[in-house]
Amino acid sequence: MRNLLLLLCIWLPVTTLSATPERLTDSEYRVAIEKLNSACAAKGKPSFVGFCLSQKHDELSKPAITAALVAHRFALFLGRCEHSGVVQMDAVLDQAFKIEKAKAFYDEMTPQREALAAHARSGNDCKASHVNDLEIGKRLQWLANAAGKPSGAVSPEASNWFVGEFVGEMRQGTVIDHWSLKCRLGEKCALAIKQGARPDAPDTMLPMKLPVQRETEIPNNNLNGTRQAVREKPELYQDKTEGPLLEPLRKILDSQAKFEQCVDIAAEVDMSLCSLSTDPKATESSVLIFGTMKGRCGSSPFCAYYYQILRRQKGG
Repeated sequence: MRNLLLLLCIWLPVTTLSATPERLTDSEYRVAIEKLNSACAAKGKPSFVGFCLSQKHDELSKPAITAALVAHRFALFLGRCEHSGVVQMDAVLDQAFKIEKAKAFYDEMTPQREALAAHARSGNDCKASHVNDLEIGKRLQWLANAAGKPSGAVSPEASNWFVGEFVGEMRQGTVIDHWSLKCRLGEKCALAIKQGARPDAPDTMLPMKLPVQRETEIPNNNLNGTRQAVREKPELYQDKTEGPLLEPLRKILDSQAKFEQCVDIAAEVDMSLCSLSTDPKATESSVLIFGTMKGRCGSSPFCAYYYQILRRQKGG
């Protein structure tokens, strides 16, 4: 009886949301989320991709908030996409709620119908039933991994695509900053940034942590938003401010590449290392994503994240 009531509580609202046929474009989705976040700010509440929360999305609350959002998006996916029906939402929630405070955040998100509707209408990720089953399996495994490792640390048995040394450059006006990232299994990554070309310039070292697996849905939504922005306004590549950041991404933005895997690596800021679907094991390069810290996205092609391409060093 408990499981039946639980399923009814979840499936009834999901069925209502999934009945809406229209899909939001990437730019429409960004506008909707920004509007929702602004509404949360007006109420004096922290926000996370459109949801008003009782607690700020920070290093301590991130695992629980992310798990709650993944569970809600899991329900939306099950409600709108064809699948075998083997996986039920009670199994999903059993995994998600093993993460401390995830249920509390899940319950906070549940009555926020407008935010749920925006997420239900973002993109069109439904495919053939057997492909959807594979996607469901991957999402459930992500939750199981997160629930089984309270720290979220990637174990030596997990994929080691991020292990090695990566380098890159970022231009700011006439100054070029040089980035160097080194990651080893079971150890904190080390990120050094040397500002300018002077060999004696000191490196800026950011506090890091053991790599932590994270979901890719939100970074991919932001990548699609950037892609949509330059398609609608290609002159952004020549913009004095945005151009130097966009030009290195042109090949990615002109393709359908998406983030395949991501790990959080920074201790005090929102920063992750991601591989691309065109190079899932990061044999040639990876992408470092880091928060823009913007209260509003406005007309910028970078909403939540900036992207820095890093080349894998030989032997790294």
